[in-house]
Amino acid sequence: GWLEGIKYSCSFSNIRLGFLRRAKHIHALSKWLHDYQPDVVICIDVISCLYAAKARKKSGIDVPVFS
Repeated sequence: GWLEGIKYSCSFSNIRLGFLRRAKHIHALSKWLHDYQPDVVICIDVISCLYAAKARKKSGIDVPVFS
């Protein structure tokens, strides 16, 4: 696949309530950003860009977000 040889992380959830699922993803990504401090975050769609922007703000880490 296109991610072969690239180190990446994904977030999955079985939570059916949309607002809780979004909160879980944003919290998990903000913690991951704080722990790993990556050079860049690459998103594959508009929703993941929104989550990444909110997580970036919550974590206080200034990392570029690309889609």
